[in-house]
Amino acid sequence: MRSNLLLLLLLSLQLHAQTKRNLHEGWSFKKMGSDTFFKAQVPGTVQADLIRANQIPHPWYGQNEKEIQWVENEDWVYKNQFSLSDKDLTADDIEINFEGLDTYAEVYLNGAQIIEANNMFRTWKKKIKNLLQSGINEIEIHFFSPIKRNIKELSSYPHRLPAGSETGTYQVSPFVRKAAYHFGWDWGPRIVCMGIWKPVYLEFHRKAYIEKVHVIQTKLNPEEAELEFHLHIHSFRDQNLSLQIQQEKYPIQLKNGIQEIKKTIRIKKPQLWWPNGYGEPHLYNFPVYIKENAVVIDSHSQVWGFRTAALIQEEDSIGQSFYFKINGKKIFAKGANYIPQSHFLSEINQTDYKNIIHDARQCQMNMLRVWGGGIYENDHFYNYCDSMGIMVWQDFMFAGSLYPELKSFQDNIELEVKENVERLHLHPSIVHWNGNNEIEVAWFNWGWQKTYGYTLQDSIQIYKYYQEIFQNKIKIWLHSIIPNATYTHTSPLSNWGKKENFNRGSMHYWGVWHGGDSFPQYREYVGRFMAEYGFQSFPNPEVIETYCGYFPENEHDECISHRQKSYVGNSMIRKQIETHFDSILSFKDFIYKSQEAQALAMQIAIDAHRLKKKSCGGTLFWQYNDCWPGISWSCRDFSGQAKKIMQLLPTLYAPIAIIPEVSQQKTTLHLLNDSFEELNLEIKIFKNDQLAVQKRINVAADSLQILDTFENFNCLTAEIYQDQKLIFTRNFK
Repeated sequence: MRSNLLLLLLLSLQLHAQTKRNLHEGWSFKKMGSDTFFKAQVPGTVQADLIRANQIPHPWYGQNEKEIQWVENEDWVYKNQFSLSDKDLTADDIEINFEGLDTYAEVYLNGAQIIEANNMFRTWKKKIKNLLQSGINEIEIHFFSPIKRNIKELSSYPHRLPAGSETGTYQVSPFVRKAAYHFGWDWGPRIVCMGIWKPVYLEFHRKAYIEKVHVIQTKLNPEEAELEFHLHIHSFRDQNLSLQIQQEKYPIQLKNGIQEIKKTIRIKKPQLWWPNGYGEPHLYNFPVYIKENAVVIDSHSQVWGFRTAALIQEEDSIGQSFYFKINGKKIFAKGANYIPQSHFLSEINQTDYKNIIHDARQCQMNMLRVWGGGIYENDHFYNYCDSMGIMVWQDFMFAGSLYPELKSFQDNIELEVKENVERLHLHPSIVHWNGNNEIEVAWFNWGWQKTYGYTLQDSIQIYKYYQEIFQNKIKIWLHSIIPNATYTHTSPLSNWGKKENFNRGSMHYWGVWHGGDSFPQYREYVGRFMAEYGFQSFPNPEVIETYCGYFPENEHDECISHRQKSYVGNSMIRKQIETHFDSILSFKDFIYKSQEAQALAMQIAIDAHRLKKKSCGGTLFWQYNDCWPGISWSCRDFSGQAKKIMQLLPTLYAPIAIIPEVSQQKTTLHLLNDSFEELNLEIKIFKNDQLAVQKRINVAADSLQILDTFENFNCLTAEIYQDQKLIFTRNFK
């Protein structure tokens, strides 16, 4: 039965693919006003194409980032031709689909303008049959500088707007719906990309096609689950066809135009989708066909994972909780913050996505936060999170900025939000939606009012608009598509400056690093959900040598200084190395000790968060990955090599673990069980390689208990055995 279903799925995908024709070959581009064209790669970016044409140096090497800044201030033209036959033109409808244009673009087909794009995060479609001709057809796209396009808006707006970590003379990013990190951040370069950054293709529709699929889970219990399929079908005439979902068949009467058809599918004894470490991430596949007699006209393959997700924010004896329940069970979130893997997004392939999610699973992570200054990620990212049990905390793409109170801007982001929620709502991995990154905490704690000279009336109006967008509008738009979606309007909900703030909501704790706190402070400052915290380290030496072109003598080298985008940067790393380790012998020794310092900091933090699992709902360090070969808070460098902390994560995030609590020269070892099962375990603790403790104990599900106390922390090794199999070991130093 499974093989037959697989054959049907492959057949359906093959048939559906016959209606689509990619337009990725044959593109050329030039600077507007120039007569010289170069070969272009689509999907791609202007900067990547210029690199391939030897017109600019690659910004990853040396200090080349500085040499390519002129590109963002120019306008660019892309051209292509494609051929159609008379048979192609017999289709009832032909549509061109640009899945992503970055960002301001005018698209012309055979001389007629068909699209005016202004949002990197939206798709741009147009029905074009009336403009097409048999034989050669020509597309021309004009990309306009986001900087030049917004200088007027920037200068005419009634007050200045904070602009994230944007560098550059004209800080236009609040007005531009594109990835904020392109304008610079404290871990990445400024490369304001333009181009056809996602696939572009023609779709040939005949008789009828599935325009949109929306699925609502209406029932879920151990005996039965129900899914309500909402199919938007576009028919080109009045006709009688059949609809098939899995093995269920229904006759359908279609009228000329678009109609919504609702069908309920029932699954007996459904297997649930669980996060990594708590069970299997079971997925179901629902093939959908429209048929005329036995001939498939159109098809769709829908993956679904049965689960419930809830964010619990309740008043309690401490303050207000913040933790997730999946399928009614409390889950301790373990993971990291994820950023885009490059500025040149089209160069990240499916294997890259598979590897990065696989590595997260191997590190015992169960959650990644898609940070709000990047992008709504590629489908591959979410597909692999689905299949590997990695929960996704999904930010909307707003970070560290205030945004213009303009109707045109609000209309644009409404379409952006709805379109991306429609695309992503079918993924069981996405368990939480968040409005923005650090805007409210900045408004109340970063002194924006003084910095930007806001009057009292300005401040009232600006914050009122902030509330309207993030506390009201985005929530309404989200719930219009996913009524039961969890949502917070910002992260964090509490500021790290005062200890009492750690009693409520999500927390970004930057006392260690930005505040200059010592590593042990991680034990003192544990919030209800630790959504950000971290410490920088250097990438591995091979990365530095490759991209500098030589191996520097020290961290003050110009190539190294260029890669350090944080204002406290290398001095903070050196300070902590000198505090915790022996003297630095060489720059290579400095690199490795920076990773040791980061590992020590994150080890202290993660242990502290897990020891307070009754009050702390999760720990997501900053950051998982890099977007270029720089110095950052990542646990893996740009080449994909693990730093020291990543090597430790499978132990630090182990679902059954022994965790130290250190105070006043005493170490108390705690046994932690995150699983839903009561376990019978054998524990061995060695001191100076001598067996000091051996015991067999029953451990309650989802529990934390004291094992033993020792006079000092050093020279301890702990092992856990289950059914005589070693499942955990950790050396304490």
